[in-house]
Amino acid sequence: MKNETTIGIVVALGLILAIPTMAQAYISSDGVQYTATRNEHGAVLNGENGDLIYLGKSCDAVDPDAGKGSWSWANGGFCVNLPAKEICFARQDVPVELEGPNDCLM
Repeated sequence: MKNETTIGIVVALGLILAIPTMAQAYISSDGVQYTATRNEHGAVLNGENGDLIYLGKSCDAVDPDAGKGSWSWANGGFCVNLPAKEICFARQDVPVELEGPNDCLM
């Protein structure tokens, strides 16, 4: 019985530790679904339309096709601003783990 409890705790801890790296779904204001995956530098948004956007912890954004830009957030969601386009995610939390509460504010 004690071994079963220990195994259960270890499995639960493993699942909890895996949550931050699991992919999360986001829907842009133009209806495109993105999968966000956190990494040590910020997060990666992978769109069902083929878009690939890197969001950095220093508020930078990079789309290999659209170029370099920035991203910012407010209580109403977050937006990615690139040279040729802007993509917003209304009423959704930014996938990047911020160091300070005022980082990357709009």
